[in-house]
Amino acid sequence: MIPTLVTLLCTWVAQPQLRAATNLLSNGGFESQPNWGGGVSHDGGYTALTGSQMPGWTIEPGHAVTIHVSPGSYLVISNAYSANPDGEGYNGHNANFYQDFSSEPHMRYALAFDWQSWGHIDPPTANALRISVTDTVTSNALFVGSYYYDGNAPHPVHHVSSSFFGTGYPLRLRIEESPESGYNDNTFVVDNFSVVGDLPQLHITVPAPFQAALAWPTNADGFTLETTFSLSAPSWNDVTNVPVVLDGQFSVSIAATNAQQYFRLHHP
Repeated sequence: MIPTLVTLLCTWVAQPQLRAATNLLSNGGFESQPNWGGGVSHDGGYTALTGSQMPGWTIEPGHAVTIHVSPGSYLVISNAYSANPDGEGYNGHNANFYQDFSSEPHMRYALAFDWQSWGHIDPPTANALRISVTDTVTSNALFVGSYYYDGNAPHPVHHVSSSFFGTGYPLRLRIEESPESGYNDNTFVVDNFSVVGDLPQLHITVPAPFQAALAWPTNADGFTLETTFSLSAPSWNDVTNVPVVLDGQFSVSIAATNAQQYFRLHHP
């Protein structure tokens, strides 16, 4: 895990180290489609894929995932491809596919995705598009969202964002129609799935020339605040431990002993 790092310079301006927001999902936007034009059925605007034919994702046996292409005659939310979870009603089933990703205990993860009603040709199903995140070891649900056909066109793109905390076990993002309509219902299109992890952020105020006040959310326990005076072969020393608190904020006031000092939150 990359710790959150901040620097106190002699001018007492906090300089946070920037961390890229990396999507933990592979092919979350469905843009990698090496099997386009194959699968169990296809025409010029869609391909129905099975098994491991879609990079990053696992499609449950007996199910298919329909992928739309742009430009074409079928709805695409953004870029070249979007997924239609009706799965062409293949084998009397709708799409049921998932992707596993690792998690750190107590780390907050941000989930985001887009969905849009379609209702093309066939009667739309009254059943739900179901998006879930579960722990693969305990089977505990960390996120469950159910979404329904939103009526007559024009259909807006719905952007969903939520968060959950890691468990230390692999987690599974699943996309499905539940309960299944069992036919080619053309009700939903989904796209742009991302899961991004982040550590609590340090906030620094300096009320006096040689005093630094640091605060951070305590929605994750077990973090240690550490300090060092150099990032060249640094020797990190504990300042204080974050107590076991579920919500709120933990703060500490520190008397700086050097003109340049660095702090970080570190999880064992």
